[in-house]
Amino acid sequence: SLPPARDVVRGAPVLARAALLRQDTWRWDLLHEGRLTGSRVAAACGLLEADAAAALSIPRSLAGRNRALAAANHLRGRPASGTVAAAFAPDDGEEEDDDDDDDADDSWCADAASAYARAFVGTAPPPRGYSDATRARLAWGKRQEGVGILAAVNFVDDRERGAAAVCEVGLLCAEASDAALGALVDEAWRRDGAPGVECFDALSARLRAGGDAPRSPGDAPRPPASTVPVGASPDGVVVRADGSVDVLEVKSVSPFVSASGNAKLEVRDRGPHAELAPWIVPQLMLEIYAAGSHCGG
Repeated sequence: SLPPARDVVRGAPVLARAALLRQDTWRWDLLHEGRLTGSRVAAACGLLEADAAAALSIPRSLAGRNRALAAANHLRGRPASGTVAAAFAPDDGEEEDDDDDDDADDSWCADAASAYARAFVGTAPPPRGYSDATRARLAWGKRQEGVGILAAVNFVDDRERGAAAVCEVGLLCAEASDAALGALVDEAWRRDGAPGVECFDALSARLRAGGDAPRSPGDAPRPPASTVPVGASPDGVVVRADGSVDVLEVKSVSPFVSASGNAKLEVRDRGPHAELAPWIVPQLMLEIYAAGSHCGG
């Protein structure tokens, strides 16, 4: 897992170390300024315009020209020269911020009888109401990420026979992608007694070798650098025994749909998708690009 922000900001305020800042924090959000990321790339590519959306069977709730305009306006505001420094500015309040350090949250405790490392002993948050299906689906997807990552951990461990590690990442900025992986290995992933040390050693060797590093069969030639600042925050990264990297992105099918009559929403079992939705493909491709020259998929 990633270290608390209060520890990260004690180091150098450089773009590569943005990958050490946890997602959904104000620091992580600030670093998105003027940067093309997964939430906007489909709109920026024109996939959500009316004709393209109709051809690709993209739901009307996701399509619309306004999304492309919003993405264009966001990209016009290029990152200011002091953005990175501001994201790494010390915050005295973080010393007592439980949200920034899971270990400080007494809702969790070690439980030797549990199948998991920690057991939840807190109280569930109060239910929230959502006025439309889109917001309900977004909230559902957010709640399911942890379950999806746990499923991925179990799947990868079984398939790779323990010779791979699933790791947490923050924002991977494409112009500093390999340096970001190096910072993650040195400051977050490789800890005394932590699993996956051999994987991280192999990745470090690849990073030191640079362009001379051996490539995996799935590795594609890296495209030229973009003139637009690019970044992505996958739900995780899988580091394999040979040091190659894959991104992990969790997607779940929401059971909430717009209802007829007086009800706003209703629940339906829509089952899993048989194939990857076309509006998700740009996000995944951007994540692979942002994860650097040793990412194969």
